[in-house]
Amino acid sequence: GKLHRYCNMVFASWGLLHHRRADGTTQTCQHCAGAKERPSGRTAESRDCQLVSTQEIGLFVVRLLVNLFVVAVIVGSLFAVYHATSFSFQRQSQAQTTHETLALAIQFVPSLVITGLNLVVPGIFSKLIRLENYSVAFQVKLTLLRTVFLRFTSIFVLLLSLYKQINCTPVREDNCLEGEADCRKPMCWETAVGQQIYKLTILDFIVGVALVFLVECPRKLIVTRFQCKLAKIIGQQEFNIPNRVLDLVYSQTLCWLGTFYCPLLPAVTLIKYFIIFYVQKFTLMNNSAPSQTPYRASRSNTFFVIVLLLALFLAVIPFAYALVEIQPSLSCGPFQQYLYTWQVVPDLIRSWSDHPWGWYVVKAIDFLTSVGFGVPVVVVLAVSIYYYY
Repeated sequence: GKLHRYCNMVFASWGLLHHRRADGTTQTCQHCAGAKERPSGRTAESRDCQLVSTQEIGLFVVRLLVNLFVVAVIVGSLFAVYHATSFSFQRQSQAQTTHETLALAIQFVPSLVITGLNLVVPGIFSKLIRLENYSVAFQVKLTLLRTVFLRFTSIFVLLLSLYKQINCTPVREDNCLEGEADCRKPMCWETAVGQQIYKLTILDFIVGVALVFLVECPRKLIVTRFQCKLAKIIGQQEFNIPNRVLDLVYSQTLCWLGTFYCPLLPAVTLIKYFIIFYVQKFTLMNNSAPSQTPYRASRSNTFFVIVLLLALFLAVIPFAYALVEIQPSLSCGPFQQYLYTWQVVPDLIRSWSDHPWGWYVVKAIDFLTSVGFGVPVVVVLAVSIYYYY
């Protein structure tokens, strides 16, 4: 019946291949976390079933208001990202003629806004979710979904703002004043895109390290050295595994987005991951307390894989569009003589036709890029994921 899950967990879930005491301790902690999470979810479900009609209406109104507020926060955040990017492009050329430090600060405005939103808004989401009276497991998932949506859409709005500046037409007096008055088209837009992604990566790293040593370490000292009421209100820092994983996914997305326009970004991201790992290990061992929220990492693996897949699509789709639709910069880059960046590929393939083996290579590439080959491959991969993942 309904208790079969508990029977399986108690009597049939212990791995007999572990020979070390540390492995057994880890597995015991995993089973304890699973045992705590199952009753909490069932308690929330039974509590919802026991609500009378007036309580159901009240809960529905509270959830509706919270969701409306969440949507308003996300829309306001995207609005701030868009205007920060427009402001940076509009004021950058003016500031360069007055003061170099001011020009540098203006260049970092979009990155500062996005990093600040990623730092503040998820905390608001985690506070609001408590008002909606969901189960603990669903609270974690819904908060993660809202945070993922905020981070991905903020990057997408940044790319849209850059696209608007890249494709705008400045006002020309010899063309009847046609064009956009606020157009500040960069001479080398590939460099401008790479700079924005690079700034986001560096700021995300700086903020992540600064939070550990300037916030979490002092918080640990205040909680352990003082017994005042303020110290009890602050409480000890909890190590939030889902949010840390989302930080890694966010960094990976930035790396995918900027690799073509900033070739050294993968090396920078590798160094960033190396340092962040040991910084997070330090704060886990010294500053953090065990999380009070039961969390089963194995049940969330699929969620994070899906998020990583969406991040890959977010990086590939704008990059593919830029390859085939946006004209390269005329003043810099190796593709300035082409109408589109992708044009170099068919030109290279055509040049192979002069060789004896070129005809076979061209035919093979045509077959591999055809719909008749691509659709069966996608179907086979989808079926394989369904049966073996």
